[in-house]
Amino acid sequence: MTLTVQVISDLHLEAGGSMGHADPDLGNTRLADARRILGKIMETECHVLLFLGDLAKGPRPGPVAYSIATEAFSRSPAKRIVLLQGNHDFGGERYSCLHVLADSLPNAEVVTTPKLLDLEGIQVGCLPWTPPSRLFDKAPHQPRKMSRLVAERLVDIARGLGQQLDPERPSLLIAHWLVAGQKLAGGLDVMETREPLVQAADLEASGSWDFVLAGHNHLRQYVSEKVICVGPPMRGGFGEQDAPCGFAIAEWG
Repeated sequence: MTLTVQVISDLHLEAGGSMGHADPDLGNTRLADARRILGKIMETECHVLLFLGDLAKGPRPGPVAYSIATEAFSRSPAKRIVLLQGNHDFGGERYSCLHVLADSLPNAEVVTTPKLLDLEGIQVGCLPWTPPSRLFDKAPHQPRKMSRLVAERLVDIARGLGQQLDPERPSLLIAHWLVAGQKLAGGLDVMETREPLVQAADLEASGSWDFVLAGHNHLRQYVSEKVICVGPPMRGGFGEQDAPCGFAIAEWG
């Protein structure tokens, strides 16, 4: 039997208002585009749907964004849906916009802490975004030192998840973090950011993962043979106006 996983990321509903025009029903034509685009994407046949974070512009979107997201995710034929926390989903509370969305779906769960899931026979290691200070008992104040320590900590966590893998079964590692070697949307150099940059080779070597799929960056690209930046399914005003958009499909069998 073929096992199929659909992976999407960085919807950022309500963002990119300057890219659209006034819409009498939804407020902006980009939201109208989002309803149309996501509605078609979510009809893709799959066993598992993975969302890699950043549902809306911020952690408390308006009712229109929730309506579009609920309508779209409800169309998916997936038996299991995983919503990975991104930085734009985090509002300092345990209950986020992702939980609101998950409550409207019968087969969805939100992942806010690292864990290994078994989804329809597919092993999925999860590295959601979390405030860097929560990864340490005592965190340094220097931003660049903090970024380096966070990257090292994430690799340690990935190794811990990788040690639990059955190498004979399908597996994916998903994350909402930047990977060193990526190009950023808008032509920015990823090395100039102060965000944690995880090495692609370290993620590949952390376990017998078939692929590592990352969200957060808004430019779809292969970082290495196994590490893929999924990118957003539509442009949203974060520098990706001229960047290719899409989603990923992983199949076994």
